[in-house]
Amino acid sequence: MKLWTVYSDYCATGEGRTIHALITYAETKEDALEKFSQTFDKFWALGADVEEGIVKNEVTQYLFSDKVLERVTEIEGRANIKLSAEYHFNFS
Repeated sequence: MKLWTVYSDYCATGEGRTIHALITYAETKEDALEKFSQTFDKFWALGADVEEGIVKNEVTQYLFSDKVLERVTEIEGRANIKLSAEYHFNFS
């Protein structure tokens, strides 16, 4: 199994934003996306990006501290890992 990062940054009307990220083990890209769908919802999976490994980008660094991402990197392959977060706001 490989470690995958699945993330989504969604804003439709400009009044709100929903950001999701999941870092977890899966056999394939499709399996990782399915785990994301189960963790959050199938709707959010429609626009999600899937990348192999621990991805440090605007979304993951917004949701997870550098220390958490560093620790996950250190223990990759030695521990079961499931890291997930969601941030949502709407002003309407």
